[in-house]
Amino acid sequence: MNQVAVNASQAAEPDKRFETLRAQCALAGVTLHRFQADGDRAVFIVTRWALTRQLDTLDDVAEWLARVAGPRAAA
Repeated sequence: MNQVAVNASQAAEPDKRFETLRAQCALAGVTLHRFQADGDRAVFIVTRWALTRQLDTLDDVAEWLARVAGPRAAA
């Protein structure tokens, strides 16, 4: 496998995780958005009812979702 194919598969992994978490959020009544911050860093905005929160990583999103929607939401 060449280097370009390896880099492409590694780049797709965060997108897949983001889309999975976005679907889990939707099932829990939460919206999840990704924005580019300074440089290449992404920030994540979650919204549920009147609560909006900025989270720095997808791990933070999964932890927050488990707290507000129960452990099965981010399984």
